[in-house]
Amino acid sequence: MINTWKQTFWGIHQNKPVFLFKYENTDGSYAEVTNYGAAIKSVVVPDNAGVFRNVVLDFPALSGYQNDRCYLGATVGRFANRIANASYVHEGYRVCLESNDGPHQNHGGCNGFNAQVFDFEINGELLILYLRSPSGAGGFPGDVFLEVHYTWSRKRELGIKYIARTTVTTPLNITNHSYFNLSGARSEIWNHKLRVASHRVLETSPDYIPTGKIISSEEVYPHNGLSLGENLIHSDTARGLNDFFILDPVRTECGKSSPACFLHDPETGRTLEVFTTYPGLQIYTGDFLNSRISDDECYGPYEGICLECQFYPDSPNHKHFPGTFLEPSETYEETIAYCFGLSR
Repeated sequence: MINTWKQTFWGIHQNKPVFLFKYENTDGSYAEVTNYGAAIKSVVVPDNAGVFRNVVLDFPALSGYQNDRCYLGATVGRFANRIANASYVHEGYRVCLESNDGPHQNHGGCNGFNAQVFDFEINGELLILYLRSPSGAGGFPGDVFLEVHYTWSRKRELGIKYIARTTVTTPLNITNHSYFNLSGARSEIWNHKLRVASHRVLETSPDYIPTGKIISSEEVYPHNGLSLGENLIHSDTARGLNDFFILDPVRTECGKSSPACFLHDPETGRTLEVFTTYPGLQIYTGDFLNSRISDDECYGPYEGICLECQFYPDSPNHKHFPGTFLEPSETYEETIAYCFGLSR
């Protein structure tokens, strides 16, 4: 018998039913996704001692996601990351967007994909979430029709595919915004070791807007592969990461692309490899994380790390960045794979 996603009613949002979808392997590892924001709720995997824990930050109830402003687990868009001054010029016309991050737009505005209820279809091992984003959403032109495909494998690989079309030329940049903590506990992530397949990052202003200049990744992450704490707590900047890493040209090993990054928690032995078709990776150590779990509990800074595969931020305003304008004759198709393992 083919395994499949099991759905459970979870609540109502704006008169639409919200469900949890769970795919469990025979070894007890599983992934959970909700059609609210097409968000990843849980990825439960073992450590070296065989103890299973959830390695993404989540909320116990739908209300947590409805009230959250930090995008826990969410699919974000229409445009992941920032667009400077909430506007861009295309073919001589200025398009004004909704601002939600000072004068800028971040992650598509106040009611982006993260705050929408998706329709769904379960096709055996494949979960498909559907959304029509109407013209004008966040200020963007054109109706966008989005599909988010989720798979969970026996090898503990969570696959995501984004497929989108538009009726009018529009910029599009979609990613997942999970906060990972491989310890599976309420602890900060400074002991996690991170290796990134990148030698270049975008220089940004103090409010995280790209200047257009590309600099060495050593300027923000000098000791690639060491722990986050060794790199950042004791660095001159004394801050976390909120930087866009330009991925090195793709290498193939045994027919499979090399990972964009590798995350490792030495204490539990859990590992995470990230594979993607996107050209870059926004790495965010949750410096501003402030998400209420309950009346007495709140996720705080550095309790999770985001590994957001995406196109360059603010690319509509930088002609030398890879293009993000989707034409009506084209299909947007990008993939992310989160592959969980153990280091003995």
